[in-house]
Amino acid sequence: MDGDGSIDPADLYSMDDYLQEREILDDLAIQLVSEMQSAVVDVIQGGRSQSGPRRYVDRPRERANQQLMDDYFSPNPVFNETQFRRRFRMRRPLFEKIVEALSGWSEYFTLRLDALNRPGFSPIHKCTVAIRQLAYGGSADQLDEYLKIGESTGVECLKMFAKGIIEVYGQEYLRRPTVQDVERLLEIDGIYPEWAVFVKSIRAPQSAEHKLFAEHQEGARKDVECAFGILQSRFHILRRPARLYEQGDLENIMKACIILHNMIIEDERDIEDNSFDLNEEATTSTVQQSTITQAHEPAMEEVCLEDDGHGVLCG
Repeated sequence: MDGDGSIDPADLYSMDDYLQEREILDDLAIQLVSEMQSAVVDVIQGGRSQSGPRRYVDRPRERANQQLMDDYFSPNPVFNETQFRRRFRMRRPLFEKIVEALSGWSEYFTLRLDALNRPGFSPIHKCTVAIRQLAYGGSADQLDEYLKIGESTGVECLKMFAKGIIEVYGQEYLRRPTVQDVERLLEIDGIYPEWAVFVKSIRAPQSAEHKLFAEHQEGARKDVECAFGILQSRFHILRRPARLYEQGDLENIMKACIILHNMIIEDERDIEDNSFDLNEEATTSTVQQSTITQAHEPAMEEVCLEDDGHGVLCG
């Protein structure tokens, strides 16, 4: 050790040891550079990488993005507004509004260039990947054929989309119940459950108060089941087994679906017929409500003469 406290490298190892170590590091650096150059050439030529078992798949995302624009977002799209609403679960202006908002929220939802100076996925492309997973509940790998996106990138799009929806729209379309809300829900004379969070019904109620409580509780439970059923019919990802493993991701998916549902309801208030099945293709057939009951069996002439606005004609 020198007088100033520094360590002389010669005290640790000899010059021969240093030269031998330097030679090993130089050989390793040359090998790494060679493998990286080979991998870049394989990517450019669309070939197979020889550095490992993974195979490079050339996905023409630019062509897929153009196909997506031609199908749904061009001035004269291939598929009409009804088909768009069924497959995206919302109308096109609302979807475009969400895409624009997420583009301003995070750089992730902007068009960027990759390491090879090649355009990445567009914001519409990424949001379409996410909304298709929410709507149909399928795996991200199923989107590869049409949208040309890998499974891991598709899952990433879904996670970022859910997070963005919560951060951008959560304050407006998702809030916790206030004290007044809870009091209104539990406003039943003389009946206060021990734990307000876990409200259970009363089996075989005898008193008037117990019967009243059971009636209100069962009604509220049916409302919750109905609301969750509506969410499941719109977003099939809530109906199928979870494909994500982190609890936080599952929570974000649920919140994002609720927010999107509230946004869709607000956006479609002007639509008179808002009851069509999002999961069935539209047909020209009309099914009339049955007029046959156990108490009354109308004659055939009465059924034929009924007019419900569809021009029913028998003969």
